[in-house]
Amino acid sequence: MEQTVQQHGGRAEFDGQQGAYIVMTMDLYQAMVGPDFEASIKAIQQGLADVEAGRTQPAEEFFAELRQT
Repeated sequence: MEQTVQQHGGRAEFDGQQGAYIVMTMDLYQAMVGPDFEASIKAIQQGLADVEAGRTQPAEEFFAELRQT
């Protein structure tokens, strides 16, 4: 995997059983995210915790509520 990522400029895409995956070097990811890298990691962790705790809403419901406002 590391060799493939390096051959593709630090980023490679793979098809998996649950969709497409992107693997990239940490340097490339940090450059992409920018100076708020730590805040982004915390936001991702909070989002995953929300999913695990069941604090989610089906997209159809969300968009229906959005249209009502």
